[in-house]
Amino acid sequence: IIVTTTNSIVQKVPPKHIFKNRVKKIQVGANISLQELTMFLNDNSYLRTETVRQQGNYAVRGGIVDIFPPNYKQPFRMDFLGDEIESIREFDSLSQKSLTEKDKFYLCPVNEIILNSDTINNFKQNYRKSFGARSTNDFLYDSISQGIPFQGYEHWLSFYYNKLETIFDYLKKDTILIFGEETQSAFNS
Repeated sequence: IIVTTTNSIVQKVPPKHIFKNRVKKIQVGANISLQELTMFLNDNSYLRTETVRQQGNYAVRGGIVDIFPPNYKQPFRMDFLGDEIESIREFDSLSQKSLTEKDKFYLCPVNEIILNSDTINNFKQNYRKSFGARSTNDFLYDSISQGIPFQGYEHWLSFYYNKLETIFDYLKKDTILIFGEETQSAFNS
């Protein structure tokens, strides 16, 4: 069951194949190298920082990895022994104090735009088609060309992907849609 609005349902979204194999289960006892983990995080638009304070950040300090996935309210701290995850704890992003022990959590992409060589090249080609040659101080073009996301870059969604879809392409056949505007007005009558 999905509750949505008419405006949301007709909005274009990235093709669903983009997100295939982009969710990773992280659990105590699992083996994953720090190199493999950081590659996954970088490929899914996580930003490496010194201290994890907001969603989409991660930090590596020796055998300790902090990650703040966008699908959780608190970040996670993992202790590694070699390539094995020894423990997982939620922690407070302000105080950095550990909270509760966890057995597992799931990592998903930070953003609907996965900045990689394909999407960056698509963006550059579509940008030049739409606007011609770029100017010398073009923040948008330069940032995306370097793979650096910035607030609002998702507004150029059609420049990154050759084909966009709608939410209907993601839904199973037996999904029930409830439209917020109609529902709300029915209750107000």
